[in-house]
Amino acid sequence: MNILLLGATGRTGRLIAERLLAEGHAVRSLGRRDPGIGGLAFTKGEVTDAGDLCASLAGIDAVVSALASSNADPVCSRAAEALIVASGARALRFVTIGGAAVDAEGDAKGLADRAIGGIMKLVAGRMLADRQREYALLRASALDWTMLRPPRLTDAPATGSWRLSFDRPAGTQIARADLAAAAVEALGRADLSRRAPFVAGGRAA
Repeated sequence: MNILLLGATGRTGRLIAERLLAEGHAVRSLGRRDPGIGGLAFTKGEVTDAGDLCASLAGIDAVVSALASSNADPVCSRAAEALIVASGARALRFVTIGGAAVDAEGDAKGLADRAIGGIMKLVAGRMLADRQREYALLRASALDWTMLRPPRLTDAPATGSWRLSFDRPAGTQIARADLAAAAVEALGRADLSRRAPFVAGGRAA
C-alpha cells in the first residue's frame, strides 16, 4: 500500500514508519521536519492545511496519524478536519491514535476508567477535548476511519501481542512498539472500519 503518515517525528510515529517500511509499504510523511528515516519519503508542509494534505494524497491508499495534541495545540482535530476536506467524498482509509480517556459510542467504562478520565479532564482538558472533537468529526465524515484508544504508553520492548476491546479498556498500559504494530494491522482490518477500539498490552486479539 501507499501510505501517508502524519506525526512521523514522534516516538510512536517513528515506530509506525519503521513497521510499515519493514512490511513493504511505500511510506510518505508530511510535516514540518524530515524524520530522517531511511526509505521514508518526506514532504514539507502543514498537516492542518487542506491544500498541503490534498497535494500529499496523490496516489495514496491510506493515511495513518500518530499526531499528539497538547493543551496549547489542538493539532489532531485540525488535521482530521483538513483531511476530511482534502479527501472530499472519498472513503479514504484512515487510522488514528486517540486515547483511552476519549469517550465513544457503546462505551461501558468502569469506575476506575471513569475516574482516570476525570483526572485527564482536569490536567489535560484541552488536549482531551481536541481528541474528542477528532472522534466527532470522523463519525460525521465519509472517511473509512479507525481510532485506536490506548492507555498509558511505555517504551518497553515489543511483546508482539495486544488486546482490542470495544466497551472498556482491557489493560492499563501498552508498549509503543505494540501500539505501532496494532496501528499497522488495523489498516487491513475491515471489522474495525468506523470503530474506536481500546487497545492494550496482552494476548493477541
